[in-house]
Amino acid sequence: MTLDLIAVGDSVVDIVIPISRFLRGNEDSLHSDGMERHMGGSSNYLIMARRLGLRVGVVDCIGDDDLGNFYRAGLEAEGVDISNLIIRIGGKTSGCLVLLTKRGKHAYVGLEGVSRTLTAYELDEDYVTNARALFLSGYPLAETPISQAVMKAMRAVSVAGRLVFFDPSPVVDLISADILREALNATDTLILNEREMGLITSKFEVESKPESLLSLGAGRVVLKRGAEGCSFYTTSRIENYPGFRVKVIDTTGAGDSFDAAIVYGTLRGWPQSDTATLANAVGAIKVGKKAAGRNVPTLGEIKGFLEERDLSLASRLS
Repeated sequence: MTLDLIAVGDSVVDIVIPISRFLRGNEDSLHSDGMERHMGGSSNYLIMARRLGLRVGVVDCIGDDDLGNFYRAGLEAEGVDISNLIIRIGGKTSGCLVLLTKRGKHAYVGLEGVSRTLTAYELDEDYVTNARALFLSGYPLAETPISQAVMKAMRAVSVAGRLVFFDPSPVVDLISADILREALNATDTLILNEREMGLITSKFEVESKPESLLSLGAGRVVLKRGAEGCSFYTTSRIENYPGFRVKVIDTTGAGDSFDAAIVYGTLRGWPQSDTATLANAVGAIKVGKKAAGRNVPTLGEIKGFLEERDLSLASRLS
């Protein structure tokens, strides 16, 4: 079976702790009603892409612990190919502590695990080059030795003429300049927000604008603007696409869900305007739901959202 999309790394389980608000001043404690675990990291865009209809797979490491079993079972249930998901015996699955306020604000604390231990030797080049596209996340590019596995995958798919989508993530400033420059140069579609754009352009001492990212090698830049929508930049044109105003419950996974919709529209050959509208809609639906992973939008929710707004895109989703 030929896959549409492969992701390497960032297999994480989120531990979500709801709180009323963040600490203030000299406060040192807050009360929470409990905690929940949800799939996170690369599962967010993999599950979203799968629900939209793409065939997806993952290359990474998880532990044989309870969190790893939970993560693997979730991917299997969603139809994600896990034939290249390595289980480290005695290893601890990577995690993320998510503090979520009633107003939908959050703070993250990374919990180190075995995801970062994937080596270039363990990566099957044939597996990644047989897919139509590779999705790069900045998180594994900022860690070793997995960054070398990700770069091996990126180089292989570039030589094979496959598409590369890259979301540099909030930790882009931790990625080495050499790795980041090579990744940008190999990227067909760069998807990021304004803060991440500023971190990249500051690293390379260029003006903080999308055109600078194009000059660094990205084929196309998609700038995420939250409720304001998104903008697409190429060397020949700039297009802005308005977003949707919705009530925000939790923004976790909204960017990942948006990314998956960009990949879907691109691989399906949709017009750019339709791809942008779908991505904005998917992101808007996600912020209305708590957590991510298997809580990303369903196909039914997406169709309903589009139909309520008399958008014909709903009929094009199978």
